Amino acid sequence: MQLPAWRLENHRAELELNSWRIALDVAHPEQGLSLYEDVAHDITQSTAALRVLGVALSDGEAGETSIAECYVRGEDLVATYTIPRLATRVQIYWRAIGDAFADDTFSDYDGDKSEVGAIDLQVSVQTDVLDASPRVSTRSVLACDRAFRLLSPRSAALKLATIDPAAGISLVPDGSPTCLIFPLRGGEDMYVEMVHPADFRQCQISQRDENAIVEHCLFAEKDLEKGVIMRARVRGLLIRPSAAGEGPVEAIAAEAYARFVEAPPPLTT
Repeated sequence: MQLPAWRLENHRAELELNSWRIALDVAHPEQGLSLYEDVAHDITQSTAALRVLGVALSDGEAGETSIAECYVRGEDLVATYTIPRLATRVQIYWRAIGDAFADDTFSDYDGDKSEVGAIDLQVSVQTDVLDASPRVSTRSVLACDRAFRLLSPRSAALKLATIDPAAGISLVPDGSPTCLIFPLRGGEDMYVEMVHPADFRQCQISQRDENAIVEHCLFAEKDLEKGVIMRARVRGLLIRPSAAGEGPVEAIAAEAYARFVEAPPPLTT
């Protein structure tokens, strides 16, 4: 099986993942991965269908974060940033997974598994000072107005949540999986975003300009200690209509979440 490979030129990274084309300005991780629905189109002349897994590195003034290095290693796109004011180093891995179910048979799903692709995001933070408390969060912008939350991977049960434009939705740890399913407007595509339960702090879903904004706080203010590396893991899953076949999308999400939770963290430097 041929693994998807990032192409990196200066700070511009691109990737073809199944029938999606993905682009990222590594110098601006907060903008996230831009996803285009047709790999054949010139993305410089196209509008991204959605932006996912952006990483905001702090709440400080614009320009206070600088990129130290970026490179491609295997299926990983790796970038390291510094926040000089807080003496903090942040390393981000975006890992492409062309077939989310390539390792064995998916017992509840008989569709075309090659159309279930994933991007794994791992963020590592280390500070050399006391009480630095940099805020690091993810941000995805999706063309949808409702979300489903997986209640149990064992039963693949879902709860519908209509996004209130005024109040939004706030999620905190309550024992339920932090696995959210978003039906994308204008088609049958689904985007699924999940946070490892060991890393979940808070999620806020808001509505803005007909888009859903999904933000995960990865580190609480008192999480970081001087010299200690903290890590958080998030997975984004892209499901095409042909992949779902006659099987329910919730079964795909539940299986993907169970595997995500059970998988050991990837080796990093």
